[in-house]
Amino acid sequence: MNLDWQQIVNIIITAGFAAVGYFYAQIVNEQKRDRQMINDIRVDLPTKYVSKDDLTSHLNRIEAMLTKIFDRLEQKVDK
Repeated sequence: MNLDWQQIVNIIITAGFAAVGYFYAQIVNEQKRDRQMINDIRVDLPTKYVSKDDLTSHLNRIEAMLTKIFDRLEQKVDK
């Protein structure tokens, strides 16, 4: 079997394109998986996590209750 330079170059180019195609397919599959994960997070986000406004309102209520408690304690200490 006698290979000339043109056949060797063609084999190398074909192998190079096959490797590039394989890695391109892997990257595309990863992007699809990442898009699906982002979509899942977008759907689950409102149900699993508290929004900043809700947290702020709850903390303000807790702070108001603690202020009342501290005021009552100060009145008790003064007596």
